[in-house]
Amino acid sequence: MIRLTDLRPGQECVVREIRGGWGLMRRLAEMGIFRGVRVKILSDGPWGGPVYIEILPTGARCSVGRGAASKIMVEVGECLSEPEEGDEICHKKHRIRGRGWYLWKRPR
Repeated sequence: MIRLTDLRPGQECVVREIRGGWGLMRRLAEMGIFRGVRVKILSDGPWGGPVYIEILPTGARCSVGRGAASKIMVEVGECLSEPEEGDEICHKKHRIRGRGWYLWKRPR
């Protein structure tokens, strides 16, 4: 696994792990970035700026800050065709602070 910031524009990858707290996981989940989703790097921000990505299942485009993107671990290559075991969304959802944010269980 490598970091999202290590990829070049045009590469496609699968998100395998997010190494951040609940706040970061919630923010990325609102954008549609969670384990098992495919993303494509559109451009890399100059001088340590944000990374612009496209979320392939939905076609949505967004920018992720350099610090948040460095906590997203991805895989590239042959692994794009076959999802790994445990990539499905967990049926037990967690509610945070009563606001209605739904997150998936963190792998252990």
